[in-house]
Amino acid sequence: MNKPLSRTFTAIIVAVLLLCSAVVAGSLFHQASMAGQIAHVQANLTAVQGRLRKQQAEYAQYQQELPLIQAQLAELQPQADAAYAHEQALRQQRKELRAENADLADALAALQAQASEASKTALLTSDAIDRLEQALDALESIVGVSE
Repeated sequence: MNKPLSRTFTAIIVAVLLLCSAVVAGSLFHQASMAGQIAHVQANLTAVQGRLRKQQAEYAQYQQELPLIQAQLAELQPQADAAYAHEQALRQQRKELRAENADLADALAALQAQASEASKTALLTSDAIDRLEQALDALESIVGVSE
């Protein structure tokens, strides 16, 4: 006495089985995607760990070299201080020379103005002397004529 299953029940069972199949297929795709992401993250992690090891090795090397570099710096520091002091002295000397140069340029301009004025005065004096000589010559010729 087998009773056939009702159509509704069969449809529900088929729907549940299809739903389960879809969930399993989705899970498989999700799992494959997650496996790819995990592989990508692991590759990135491996690269980062390699860079970290390299940086740690470089840091250790620099830590070992640091005392030597500091000793060299201590040896060179007096020379650097002397060079800095010399540079500052040269800068001060340059300022002083520029100021002196400006003063000399002002004095030169004043002397050139005086020379120009003296040149004008000398020219006027020379003209006056020429006129006086001409007047003297004229007087001598008048005196020479009257004698």
